[in-house]
Amino acid sequence: MADSPIKKLKSGVINLEITVDGTKLPDAMLVLETEVVKEVNKIPYARVVIFDGDSREQTFPQSEEKMFEPGGEIEIKVAHDPTDTMQTIYKGLIVEHGIKLNRDASSCLIITCRDEALALTVGRRNKIFYEQTDSDIISAIISESGIKGAATVDSTTGTHKKLIQYYCTNWDFIQARADANSLVTIINDGEINIKKPTVSEKTDVTITYGVDLMEMDLKIDSSHQYEEVQANFWDHTTQAIENVSGAKPTTNSQGDIDSGKLAAVLKPKELLQSSAPITKDFIQAWADSIYQRGHLSRIRGRVKFVGSEKTEVGKVIELVGFGTRFNGDAYIGKVRHTIKDAQWLTEVELGIPEQTHLEKYPSATPLGAGGALPAINGLQHGVVIQVNDDPDGEYRVLINIPIIDNLEGEGVWARVSQLYATEDCGMIAFPEVGDEVILGFFDNDPTYPVILGSLYSSKRMVTTEEAHDPTAENHMKGLSFNKGKLRMEFYDEPGVNRYKVFTESKMMIEINDDKKTIIIDDPVNKNNLLMDPAGVTLTVDKDLTIDVTGDIKVTAKKGIAMEATKNIEGKAMNVKFEAQVNFEAKGTAAFMAEGAQFEVKGSGMGTVDGGGMLTLKGGIVMIN
Repeated sequence: MADSPIKKLKSGVINLEITVDGTKLPDAMLVLETEVVKEVNKIPYARVVIFDGDSREQTFPQSEEKMFEPGGEIEIKVAHDPTDTMQTIYKGLIVEHGIKLNRDASSCLIITCRDEALALTVGRRNKIFYEQTDSDIISAIISESGIKGAATVDSTTGTHKKLIQYYCTNWDFIQARADANSLVTIINDGEINIKKPTVSEKTDVTITYGVDLMEMDLKIDSSHQYEEVQANFWDHTTQAIENVSGAKPTTNSQGDIDSGKLAAVLKPKELLQSSAPITKDFIQAWADSIYQRGHLSRIRGRVKFVGSEKTEVGKVIELVGFGTRFNGDAYIGKVRHTIKDAQWLTEVELGIPEQTHLEKYPSATPLGAGGALPAINGLQHGVVIQVNDDPDGEYRVLINIPIIDNLEGEGVWARVSQLYATEDCGMIAFPEVGDEVILGFFDNDPTYPVILGSLYSSKRMVTTEEAHDPTAENHMKGLSFNKGKLRMEFYDEPGVNRYKVFTESKMMIEINDDKKTIIIDDPVNKNNLLMDPAGVTLTVDKDLTIDVTGDIKVTAKKGIAMEATKNIEGKAMNVKFEAQVNFEAKGTAAFMAEGAQFEVKGSGMGTVDGGGMLTLKGGIVMIN
């Protein structure tokens, strides 16, 4: 049953016990102050201040004790009376050891302790996770870190095909994924518990105004009480914007002004959006999380009272006598124990901040340029100065960056992104001197630009067969080189699909799907090849030469006609013509056939007919 911590007070003598690696601090050591802090989504820490330092001997004897070396396991126990059972309020590791001289000339040893989970915050990591849920990923990271304490992680929905941890600490990555899944991290004496926040789990403590309350500062905030949380994302599989609404969370029963009433004050609606191809499961969890954080920030503040080990983060504490606005079960976001001047006090902070981990700690995201110099962000303009003679032979282009050098400097060498670049082949297209180009920067380092593309403008226009201004239908595409003297143009207008290649001297190849034609036109030499539904027409202004190493075969399903205004000449080792029916050779003026042997033969009837005189002449003429 919940009760007031003031009932623990008896003699007024605080009993404090601190052990390091199981060894109690000697009674002769004077502990001036002990502080223990535990907080949702934070790593617990403790600070122990011990009187130390001898100015006469110029030594710090307590500091020189081996037990206070970093790495020792420390445990802090406390009770309100020597007759009471000691209660553990902290377990952790000594991580920092320091000495201090105060203005009043007193000196001390300060021991700072952190939970073993601190190992998760040290060192940035890169890793790719495949086919795992967020809870599986978080569990694996904690397990691989070597932390000895137990860890439990509530199951999450949705399996990532891949999820990348990019150059961040394990702690920052865990907190980011926990935030995205409506989970909170609670660490207590070496145990890590990552779970959905509950408002039904109560502590055994009741704080009453006028009885045990020592300090208090509370407020109700309507700023982040949303009427609705909507998340939009681009679904590339449907080519449409999809949206989900966050589920209204369960709120702790504190005060008489709930989140709904507070949301009516400003009527805010939170809009989340992402263009990444994430699934609805993950976007839903994200929306739910933002809605929940807003509700848990409804009532914030702090209350201080007589020390109690029963106050635990992630649970609720009952407030009585605080008025109707604040009475009820308050969610504990942070607990601070202070033992000083023979007093043990506990301060509880209520609620949690509305910001996510990455919003509160932007340093979790790596700095540009590796943090070695101020980064350059976004895309920048560049102007090409020179495209040849890269001193390093890296195919770079010399550019000015107007925002940096106002086009007056010596320039910076930039690598050039190509559509296709591989060993011994690829696409080669460098910009021209004077071109306006788009610049990106490797790791946002201004020293290392890369040209991502070039830009047209009203000053630097594209040249095509005609001046090309895009139309609403956008039918024309093309490539233009040397100020339009060499061009490739594509027209995809329905019914007018055609492709053209032009040279500076107007030589042209056209493939026209609408007219079903292919044209190769050479206006310089007055030659033309036309392929159309009627056939193939080759027009040559001068000679046509065909030079073939092998055979030439001409086959026509109908006739073959040859005509020349002058001569037709042919020469071969053997000449043979064969007619399946008739063979006719005729000379308008004369017909001559001559050879060492001459034979005319008909397998059936044969006729030799002279319209005038017929002459047969030979050394010997044989008939029959």
